[in-house]
Amino acid sequence: MTHFEPVDRLQDDFVLAKQGDRPSLDRLLERLRPQVVTTCYRLLGNLEDAEDAAQEALIGIVEGVAAAEPEETWQALVHRCSVTASLEAIHVASRQQAGDNGAAEHGASARPAVEPLLTGKTPLADIDRIEATPLRSVATYESLSLVFVNVLHLLAPETRALFLLRDILGANEAQAASVLQLSAEQMQEHLAFARKTIHAAQSKLPRHPLRPSHPMAVRIMRRLARALIRTNPVQLTALLDQQAALVIPAIGSFHGPEAIAMQFNRLFEVGLAPHATTVVEINGQSGLLCYRKRRERSGLRYYPTLALALMITRTPPAEFKIVRIDMITDQKVMRKLGKLVPYRKPAASAAGSNGTNQP
Repeated sequence: MTHFEPVDRLQDDFVLAKQGDRPSLDRLLERLRPQVVTTCYRLLGNLEDAEDAAQEALIGIVEGVAAAEPEETWQALVHRCSVTASLEAIHVASRQQAGDNGAAEHGASARPAVEPLLTGKTPLADIDRIEATPLRSVATYESLSLVFVNVLHLLAPETRALFLLRDILGANEAQAASVLQLSAEQMQEHLAFARKTIHAAQSKLPRHPLRPSHPMAVRIMRRLARALIRTNPVQLTALLDQQAALVIPAIGSFHGPEAIAMQFNRLFEVGLAPHATTVVEINGQSGLLCYRKRRERSGLRYYPTLALALMITRTPPAEFKIVRIDMITDQKVMRKLGKLVPYRKPAASAAGSNGTNQP
């Protein structure tokens, strides 16, 4: 779980770092890194690219601390460096893709798939402390969710950055203008379009999804785990809302229980049904990490094959259903969700494989 440092500690380190204190600068960079990665991820939608951009942003923060104006806050510096590094990464990727395809218009259509930032929830006490300041450095539970990041990527990069700065991070108009080099009129147009788009998209999503700790969310995740292990699409469809959606990056979206069950049935047919699962939290959403088992010379080993981020909500009159499933298969993401299960001796693994869904 990513932990965001309280504001007072960051401010103390920022003041000392501006005075040339190197240990304070090192602590500041270490404490700011989770927020920098989060901001870059929201703009890029890809965890690997976000980590690369965060490195550039942290270099910019080091240079910015030394040259910071007396009135510049650490929040403004983080926003400026994170957004600048992310937009530069977007533009470089677009130019490279345009060169590969021989035409600039092809570059915009080949954005990397959106991946979940695997941070867990920010502690509520830290949110209260941080959001009590005029410039917020993190946003609320909902704005960190996987669905929000997908919705955010409906916008063009500069529009996305402006919406993020103004409505999520709480930057003022002057700070946003200095980062994006936009006039007041341009910012007003971009922001109005962004708010309209975000509102239209989010209005189609459930307003009150269950938190991962909710008893019904846990129960539904366990029932889903049993259905997947038993390769039983009928049990699986019983957990889905009639308007449920399955989102598989690079493949597409599938709507309705029957279409979703068909996609899972195809996974079962090609041998991807999990042998075991474990409940995880994926960026504030409920999730399942699915494992396959493999017998190797050292014993039996479970290894993660895919993760499912779930949105579970209450539907009228009083039912609880899964309304959205995001499937993640990237192995780098798997490693961030959970380590490979250690090797077990054959005798112990045989006994343990019969009594639990969790490896």
